[in-house]
Amino acid sequence: FRNVRIYKFTKLILMQFDNKIKNKNVVADNKNISALVTDNFFLKKCFAQEVVKDEDYFKRSILDNPANDKNYAELGWFYMNEKRNYLEAEKALKKALELNPGSDVSYSNLGQCLRMQGKWSQAEEMLRKAFLLNLRSDNIYSSLGWLYLSRPNRDLVKAEESFKKVLEINPRAFDGYSDLGLCYREEGKFSEAETIFKKSIELNLRNHWVYFQLGCLYAFSKGDYLSAEWAFKKSLELNPDNDVVNGALALVYWETERSDLAEKYYRKANEIRGEKLNNLTYRSYHKIKEMLDLRHIKLVCVQYPVRSLEPLKKIFTGDEKDIIFVDNEKIFKDVIKENGYKKYFIDMFGGDFGHCTSEGNKLLASNVASQILKYYFNKNINGYKQ
Repeated sequence: FRNVRIYKFTKLILMQFDNKIKNKNVVADNKNISALVTDNFFLKKCFAQEVVKDEDYFKRSILDNPANDKNYAELGWFYMNEKRNYLEAEKALKKALELNPGSDVSYSNLGQCLRMQGKWSQAEEMLRKAFLLNLRSDNIYSSLGWLYLSRPNRDLVKAEESFKKVLEINPRAFDGYSDLGLCYREEGKFSEAETIFKKSIELNLRNHWVYFQLGCLYAFSKGDYLSAEWAFKKSLELNPDNDVVNGALALVYWETERSDLAEKYYRKANEIRGEKLNNLTYRSYHKIKEMLDLRHIKLVCVQYPVRSLEPLKKIFTGDEKDIIFVDNEKIFKDVIKENGYKKYFIDMFGGDFGHCTSEGNKLLASNVASQILKYYFNKNINGYKQ
């Protein structure tokens, strides 16, 4: 808690009050407080009467002071975290660095932005530059750890080293413990992962994400569905409208043959997904359709295994007849019920589904091909050798 910026801000205010009491004839210097609020988007969100979410707000700040790198840095942060528009975020962060090449924070954020786009070598280069400016930043080590963990040729050993460095610099960084726990889980160090996840929870009892990761460890890695049920329920107590965790709890009930409860939580997860629609996902799908329409190519939309097709159809309300939709809900639920989850998935990253095994990929590909053939020829290839 002592590393949270809101704590530092409160402490600064109290210091000013203390100074005022001890030196009644001295006018307190509020420059540091006003600068802290003015230059920090996080604190603006905390203390503004309304949360700032308007892109124009940041652009007006840039017009008012185009030489201030922090305005571009905040715009980049906004694009990256609120809008998920990584190209615009990259432009803004590069402009911030053009104005202030000495900002380790902007280099670190640019590294994260490039990682989100899959620009792995460029991301690592930016993080290395951030290190040259600040060798004691736990945030930079965290970003580097996630780079090693998420890139295609991932390096779990280096990821583990980076997350351990985070904790060396900041021993009370609860998110550092959860990141290290995730790394341990990927390495197959399940007992170590469980211990570290619990340490993260000890430092922050309200972190619903760690309870979810702990539940995934219990369910998938240890086959301990009773403990997984407890962890997922704790996560939902803290964040009841999380569709991924509702789906994960449904899977636990499905695996333990409590189908009524499974369907209850599957419905809840689908209801949540139906109520919210990611703007970036919406724009991306429509952009793809526009490009294909220009080339007179039929769009095929494939839903995730186990999940309902309705949220995907909702994206194209009014255009459904022009698209081939592939429903992977029933076909995957049926085989999971018959053969178990692990035959078709290697993890639980989506809660109620994960990355596919070879059997899962074969089923997925067969279903896509079947739907395309049914659409054009009213044929079905199920049972045919692939």
